[in-house]
Amino acid sequence: MPLDISISSEVILSLENFIEAIRPEEEIRSKLDYFYKIENQSIIILSKSPFIDDKNKIIETPIAKTTYVQKSKKWKIFWWRAIERWDPYTAKPIVDSFDEFIDTVAQDEHYCFFG
Repeated sequence: MPLDISISSEVILSLENFIEAIRPEEEIRSKLDYFYKIENQSIIILSKSPFIDDKNKIIETPIAKTTYVQKSKKWKIFWWRAIERWDPYTAKPIVDSFDEFIDTVAQDEHYCFFG
């Protein structure tokens, strides 16, 4: 089930602001950039960069994911492991708001999201 439209508009505004804040300078964006995807109740933040051996291929690497739980009206936080799977972010697995998720990712106190 997709996100509720009232939640979606607030989330997208916060997400757009966050992505814009972390994006590198324009001249570097062909080498590294950030974007997001919305998949049903989840929002995924990713990076993209060219493949080392073939600059025409783009690698998309997941960074952080949050999933809205309608029943509890809370957000679960996940991080992308090097073993290529999502794991709960044990330092703060659930937050009350999307903005709290953004703050958690931005602070990255345990170096799980941006290394």
